[in-house]
Amino acid sequence: CAIGQETADALASHGLRPELVTSEYTAEGLANALEGWEMQGMRVLVPRAEIARDALPSLLANRGAEVEILPVYRAVCPADAGPALLRLFDGDGVDVITFTSSSTVVNFARAFPEDRLPAILGDAEIACMGPVTADTARKLGLPVSIVAREYTTHGLVQAIAESAARK
Repeated sequence: CAIGQETADALASHGLRPELVTSEYTAEGLANALEGWEMQGMRVLVPRAEIARDALPSLLANRGAEVEILPVYRAVCPADAGPALLRLFDGDGVDVITFTSSSTVVNFARAFPEDRLPAILGDAEIACMGPVTADTARKLGLPVSIVAREYTTHGLVQAIAESAARK
C-alpha cells in the first residue's frame, strides 16, 4: 500500500507495485482505504520515521493485524541550526516558512528560545503540508496561515501560490 501517488511512484522506481494507492494523504486515509480488506492475522510492516504518529499501526492492530514498525529514518536538527536560521531572518526576513511534517516543526521550534520565536518570525507566513503538521505548529505557538488541501509537495506549493494570489 502507498499513501499517495508520489509514494507509489517511488516504490515503482524500485520495482515494487502497491496493491492500493490512497488519494487521502494520511494514515487514517490509508486505514479507511483498507476498510474492505481482511486484516485478521495479516503481518504488516510499517516502515516510517523513528518518531511518528501511531495512528496507522494502532488502526491496523485494532483490525487484527500483527504490526511491525521499522524506523527507517530519523529527522534531526543540526546543532548549528539556530544561528544559521537567525541569519536568514536578518534584513528583509522570510516571507513564507514551509513545514512538511510535525518533526520539521518541532526541530524548527527547538532551534530558537521559545520566548523569542514570535519576534524572530516577524511577518513570515507559516505554510503546512496538511492538518496534522498544522496542528503541531499551532500547539507550538506558530500562527499557521496556509494549509495544503493535497498533502504533497505540489499541494503545498499550490496552497502558497493561491495565498499569494489573494494578496
